[in-house]
Amino acid sequence: MAKGIRTSQETIDKIVGLRNEGKSYDDIEAETGIARSTIHKYLKHIELSPETKEGIRVRYKEKISKIMREKPLKEVPGLAEFNNDLVVQTEKITGNYNSKHIGNRSVAHIMCVLLDNYISVSIPYGDNDRYDLIAEQNKKLYRIQCRTARYIRNGTWTIKTTSVQHSKTKNVIRDFHDDVELFAAYIRELDVVIVFDISIVKKTSVSFTLKDFLHVYNQRTLEDFIYDPSKSLDNYK
Repeated sequence: MAKGIRTSQETIDKIVGLRNEGKSYDDIEAETGIARSTIHKYLKHIELSPETKEGIRVRYKEKISKIMREKPLKEVPGLAEFNNDLVVQTEKITGNYNSKHIGNRSVAHIMCVLLDNYISVSIPYGDNDRYDLIAEQNKKLYRIQCRTARYIRNGTWTIKTTSVQHSKTKNVIRDFHDDVELFAAYIRELDVVIVFDISIVKKTSVSFTLKDFLHVYNQRTLEDFIYDPSKSLDNYK
């Protein structure tokens, strides 16, 4: 599609129709000549038919099965079923929400967990601060950056620990080492909140793995970082 030409309603209807036929983004791009980003823009707020959602779910399962056949992993009981179930669960949870909505829900879940355990929580005014919450425990304040954990595979979730500062000339990746004491992340698939100290952040993301899968990926044990009201916020390192 030529740059600067507005997408007509007829074209939008065609995109939706192709998606409801079970076409992938690549197929729609090839057939219409419209960039994937534009296709996603017009589809993310559209409620797809149940048949389409089922087709997408089946393709995800087939894709995972193919990967596991081509790249065999160490034998773990129920690993394939676990991966497939989590992909399906993630689809159901995310639905048609945009990233802002998902982030707001994660912040709300984290706040509720802290408040339910009698930890005072404050929210900064405006959107210019580098932290999302301030928690007070034992007369000590903790600046917290809230995140939504993203499921990868094999019992592993990853949390992004940087942000991108946009400008007219370039984008700058910034960490949070001077801005927060803690990260808190909501894992939607498990409905739990994990907390970890900024000191363990060495790269642009941190990964956590369920203990039953640690011999597949040598990562931090997720269960050790699930929020526990009996632990001080200083003890998540």
